[in-house]
Amino acid sequence: MDKFWKVIGWLFAISITTIIGLIIFLCVTLEGYQGGVSIEETHRRAVKTFVDEEGFGFNRVAKRGYWNIASMEVDGESYGFNRPEVTLIGLTPEYGPRIYEADYLKKSKLGEYRPHPLNEKESQAIQKLRDGSPYARIDEPESDTIRIIAPILAQENCLTCHDGKVRDFLGAFDYRLYAQDLCKKILEAEDSEYLEQ
Repeated sequence: MDKFWKVIGWLFAISITTIIGLIIFLCVTLEGYQGGVSIEETHRRAVKTFVDEEGFGFNRVAKRGYWNIASMEVDGESYGFNRPEVTLIGLTPEYGPRIYEADYLKKSKLGEYRPHPLNEKESQAIQKLRDGSPYARIDEPESDTIRIIAPILAQENCLTCHDGKVRDFLGAFDYRLYAQDLCKKILEAEDSEYLEQ
């Protein structure tokens, strides 16, 4: 009988530990699921994670839940992600202005990507950032989207791979955001497509 109560005690302890772990996991994972997060706060989180000392790249950003944002506020309007549509604009002097497009970029594979040069609107947005704006907006009314381009400034750990000094303008993130009603339609279409499979 004594053995029975020991087993019950262990099962109870394991259950409580699991429940506490699940609550902590949900709190961390759902941290970003808040409506109306400013683009400045979203970008601050993304850059912090992207240039973190522990590594580089979008995989780490996604794993840490920094894209789990239901909606963002830009210029007083609410926009949403249907998935992490963020591209990297590189501006380092050794390679010149370029855009890397991939689902998830990895530093070790940057040489394998085929970056393309900036177009006129993107170049104008980068100039706006160079002039001191916290972000530049490109409206794409034909697709009900906007693009927000925000700077990535060098931090100390960036300089192990990049030439320059702290606060140099090394690149930018290009966020593609959807009007909230369009975002809902895209998510519903993706859900119904998934259910049909």
